Amino acid sequence: MMTEAEWLTCGDPGIMLAWLGGRLNFQLHEPTFRRAALFACACCRRIWTSLSDPRSRTLVEMIERDVDEGVDVKVRWNAEDEAKKAAVEAEFGGFATAAVWPLADLSDEATSDQTDSIADTASEAYALAQLGERDPLSSIWIVAVKEERRYQASLLRDIFGNPFCPMTFSHSWRTDTAVALASQMYDSRDFSAMPILADALQDAGCDNDDILTHCRDPKQPHVRGCWVVDLILDKE
Repeated sequence: MMTEAEWLTCGDPGIMLAWLGGRLNFQLHEPTFRRAALFACACCRRIWTSLSDPRSRTLVEMIERDVDEGVDVKVRWNAEDEAKKAAVEAEFGGFATAAVWPLADLSDEATSDQTDSIADTASEAYALAQLGERDPLSSIWIVAVKEERRYQASLLRDIFGNPFCPMTFSHSWRTDTAVALASQMYDSRDFSAMPILADALQDAGCDNDDILTHCRDPKQPHVRGCWVVDLILDKE
């Protein structure tokens, strides 16, 4: 069981995903599947420079495209097979490549365990990139992994919002300016204009503190799947 206060402060995405998994349907074509898949991809993009094999990057990009536009199933299967081969063949830096392996198994569902497996491996790959060597017993390593897991928890909140506070979004707030800003950020993956988006929403009459605060919070990271951007682009 998780309380709202715990959700808003939790630094472990595994605990958060387990709680979500007990409440939401993670099956393919459900909104939760898209969110979980985009969270997994966001974690992999945190180690993008460590994914030296293009086959790993291709799978991440394909899944991002698939959850929004759909791709031919044979194309997806081939990308999944190639990403797995990359993980098997990897030597130096293979730890990061291995993080994409469970991403290849999200074809039908993105269970909380599968999703956290990707996030957990990615957090260690991120720590490896920062420290240069893997030493699970060292305090420096443990802190580095925990810090990345804490960041992943913030990403999870960016995508899933506050499950304890259902959001009502007025159609009148979806102005041409707001949609243009949201679309540009979504396509470019550059969310630096979130405070400007907040201004546009406020100009349109939005008085929802949760929405405006989420856009303006300088400590809140944003990625594809951000719940505010999704509401504006009507991606649910």
